[in-house]
Amino acid sequence: MNRSVWPEHRTAFLVFHGVGNQYPLATIDRFARSLVELLEKRHPGMIAMEHKVAGRDDGGRRRWYDNYITIKYHDSGSTIDIYEYYWANLTENVMKLSDLQRWVWQVASGAEKFYERNSDIGKKYGDESVFFTRDGRFKKGNYRSFLLGAVGILPIYKAFWIWLSSLVSRIPVAGGLVKWIVDLANRMTTDSLTNVIADVAVYNSIDPKSSFYAIRRDILGGAVDALRHLVELPGEMTSRGRKEAWSPYYGRIILAGHSLGSQIAFDAVNRLTQMISMGEIDGVAGSGEYIGRDGEPYMMNSGAERHRRIQEVLCGLVTFGSPLDKIAFFLREQAPEEQFLRGQMLENFHSFKQKKWFDDSNAPYLLDSPFKRIFDDIRWYNFHDEGDPISGHLDYYDKVRNIRCSYRRKGRRFTHGEYWSDPMMFELIADDFIYPERALKHSE
Repeated sequence: MNRSVWPEHRTAFLVFHGVGNQYPLATIDRFARSLVELLEKRHPGMIAMEHKVAGRDDGGRRRWYDNYITIKYHDSGSTIDIYEYYWANLTENVMKLSDLQRWVWQVASGAEKFYERNSDIGKKYGDESVFFTRDGRFKKGNYRSFLLGAVGILPIYKAFWIWLSSLVSRIPVAGGLVKWIVDLANRMTTDSLTNVIADVAVYNSIDPKSSFYAIRRDILGGAVDALRHLVELPGEMTSRGRKEAWSPYYGRIILAGHSLGSQIAFDAVNRLTQMISMGEIDGVAGSGEYIGRDGEPYMMNSGAERHRRIQEVLCGLVTFGSPLDKIAFFLREQAPEEQFLRGQMLENFHSFKQKKWFDDSNAPYLLDSPFKRIFDDIRWYNFHDEGDPISGHLDYYDKVRNIRCSYRRKGRRFTHGEYWSDPMMFELIADDFIYPERALKHSE
């Protein structure tokens, strides 16, 4: 690999933002600024950027436009295009504090029994979290303390502001004005904190009867639509001819997800895997091979490369500040031991890089999965930092390279947002995802 030579393949990044008060196009801005700063150092005076718009539709029902940024090198036709998936508008102010507390207890009710019943799972997968000892024993006390904190922090926080408001209201003359300011701050900060936690709660609502479940479905559905528009072949190449001919041929497509966005990106690949297995992706056979209008194998030409399989194009995942292990631990859907068929179906449903979580060794009947795990060998880097309690070393997934950052050593305390400007992270993204000449695969 020569870092002074611009890559010949076209590359697309689809970036997913995390929790919090997010705005459209801010995710593209943060990711593109850090990446182009690195590329400009390597290719001084040769880099240009352009704002582009892609027209899209969903089969004739509606049409929308995606803003994206193109990074160009001099007169080369090989570009780096950066897209974002924005979803924050779907979760804003939809969950009240009482809903959040109820959700926490409902989700957590079966987790303790599950990990006591499957006491070897931490040892089996080398779980490095505070919920297991070094020899893999489940630490029930730490688990209960976490739940108490998760459920109790918001009411305590809200009570503090009510106490402060009552206190300042007694100030002579200015008390009314100060109380109004404190009450405003209370609404802004408490609502903001509730929304941050509620983002996780809404997206991880697993009860189909819940109104929040429809929001999760919309978020994931939008993510899959965004991904499909990058990976599907244009309509004239496929049997259904449903998609417009605008779609460029990318030689490399990489997903990048921060915080909860890493789960949405992960789930989008998992859902895409299922859709490919069921023959629902234009121009792609059930095992991942490209096929043309005649149903015969098709060689996709991206300019510098020719690809036979979709996993050679959708070939990278970058997660940073990711809670995926914590979500696996607390928020996964549980199946009681006697529901051995349901447990296997849930296991089969997670068909992208997930390790085996359900113990079916004593099940009288075994169910083969209808989903082919065609993306399990793609390259996945996970960046985490000890000053970021949301992130962590990912232990419950196969073929992922965990990279520990060192923000804490630089005197930073809560480091959940530091990844966006980390030169080391973007160096690795460039060196191991953009510049390599061959299609990316996992390497130990």
